[in-house]
Amino acid sequence: MPETEKERILRLIAEGVLTPEEGARMIEALQRAQQAQPAASSTPEPSREKPKTNERQNFQKVEIPRPDGTHETIEVPPALVPAVMKVIGAYMKESARSAARDAWGGFRVMASRSLNEMKSNLRSRFSGSPNKAASLNTPSPEEIQRREERLRLLQMVESGRLKAEEAERIFEQLDALHQEKRGVSSGQTH
Repeated sequence: MPETEKERILRLIAEGVLTPEEGARMIEALQRAQQAQPAASSTPEPSREKPKTNERQNFQKVEIPRPDGTHETIEVPPALVPAVMKVIGAYMKESARSAARDAWGGFRVMASRSLNEMKSNLRSRFSGSPNKAASLNTPSPEEIQRREERLRLLQMVESGRLKAEEAERIFEQLDALHQEKRGVSSGQTH
């Protein structure tokens, strides 16, 4: 087995793309494929060199996605491709589950905040200050824009164009920007 393939598999394990068990199965399968190929050829030594280059050409390239969005390409014997594809499928399924959990967590936080706003609006409305409650019910244009931005980000996470971690960072930056704008506008009115 070429050392480069083994090193790539070990690196994928170290990066967390493959589990140690998956990597061990892949290495074992590559070793079995290598042992089966020399045993099948009964030609003299000089002709073995030519099949080695053909063996290399018979390897199929498989791209494995990494958590950062890039891909790692490994060469795999054709007999091992179905097993590799199953491993990749399981990894992608788990990544999708994780992204969905993260997105759902962000949605729950936003829903909780909206629910708290609604509760405070209702409390102020029934406490006897109708003017104050009316002003709380009508969101400002800036607030409408903030809500639309958040909705667009959540839709991007849902469609897979944006990772939940990236959306969280953007939410934090938008909140900081909004707080900064509030500070500037309240400083100018005084």
